[in-house]
Amino acid sequence: AVDAGAKTVHVRGREDGSKVLRYDRLIVATGAVPVRPDLPGLGLPGVHLLHTMEDSFAVQQWLSERSPRSAVIIGGGYIGLEMADALTHRGLKVTVIERTATVLPTVDPDLGRVLEEELRQRGVEVMTDRSATNIERSGDAHCLSVIDQQGRKVTADLVLVALGVRPASELAAAAGAELGVRKAIR
Repeated sequence: AVDAGAKTVHVRGREDGSKVLRYDRLIVATGAVPVRPDLPGLGLPGVHLLHTMEDSFAVQQWLSERSPRSAVIIGGGYIGLEMADALTHRGLKVTVIERTATVLPTVDPDLGRVLEEELRQRGVEVMTDRSATNIERSGDAHCLSVIDQQGRKVTADLVLVALGVRPASELAAAAGAELGVRKAIR
């Protein structure tokens, strides 16, 4: 725990118990944690979150064992676009669903539009300004549908969820640090 008023950090070690460290200035670099949406259907077979190496191995195994022909990627950030490119090269029909107006929403919108056009030229269907609200089985046991906020469905054999990360700022917030609109430390 951090006591900003006393300028101390309480540290609990595995081997040497607890101790208190004093500081003049404190840098809090707690990183980020993956965004896990509250989305019905995340546990269905063929739906994979992309957060860890184990997740990547599970996708690779699914691709090898099931030979899907199509994929929906929820999230048009760096990871989602990398996966769109990789799956397209494997011959899958790929659809990217992004909730903002352009892919790669953290960069300049003009660059996002250029990347969208490049993806489309490579055969990727890009759907912006759409939010996935549900994933469900559709038709046979291996077919999935992603439903958006207006009830429109996109069907595929594989669904990847790549919604990025959020700041791990709980420790800083508990110490009284000011957080920005997306919970990053100011």
